[in-house]
Amino acid sequence: MGTVALRAVPACRGGGRTVAALGDVLRAAGIDVLDAPWFDIQDLDGLAREATAVRKLGFTGKSLIHPKHVAAVNGVFSPTAEEVAEARDLIAKFDAQDRAAVMIDGKFLEPPIVERLKRIAAAGDRIGL
Repeated sequence: MGTVALRAVPACRGGGRTVAALGDVLRAAGIDVLDAPWFDIQDLDGLAREATAVRKLGFTGKSLIHPKHVAAVNGVFSPTAEEVAEARDLIAKFDAQDRAAVMIDGKFLEPPIVERLKRIAAAGDRIGL
């Protein structure tokens, strides 16, 4: 269900906070949260703005209806090489110690956060980073 469909639900008309909360619940359950497609095939700048906005709300991707949109959406939702390298480094450092929660390199790490880092590292593997 994307933002277009959610806007039709009376309880979700409150805006981004409701959508973000729904995204939090779905992600906690291990479910990717994809936004609705961008229907203006030629407006790649608008697509990038929309994708950036929904990523900030917690969406993990965007449905696509045209191949022209792939690069713009991947550019917003794919991790950077730096993000992947940092995730791998933090995972290795977390795994090398024995506490459930710890500060490493100024970052608080615990199992749910490490799971998120593992998803970033796995995405990096899938895209060759």
